[in-house]
Amino acid sequence: MDGIEIVATAVKDRAHSFNYIRRSTGLSLSDEQLLELIQENEDRLQFTRIRREDPAGNRIRPGWPGVKLRGAAPG
Repeated sequence: MDGIEIVATAVKDRAHSFNYIRRSTGLSLSDEQLLELIQENEDRLQFTRIRREDPAGNRIRPGWPGVKLRGAAPG
């Protein structure tokens, strides 16, 4: 299975951070390589930010870099 299929399978149900994708799939792509993969496959994937909080529960911006599946066009 190639990188795009591995990432698409990992985020089929909801968006996930790049860190989660690396941990759960074994892909060793850097953030830059994952961004390139998203840009090359913009018809399927979309960059997003995943909510991140400090130990006290305060939101940290920007969130973790992540990816989600692009919504299917109505048809």
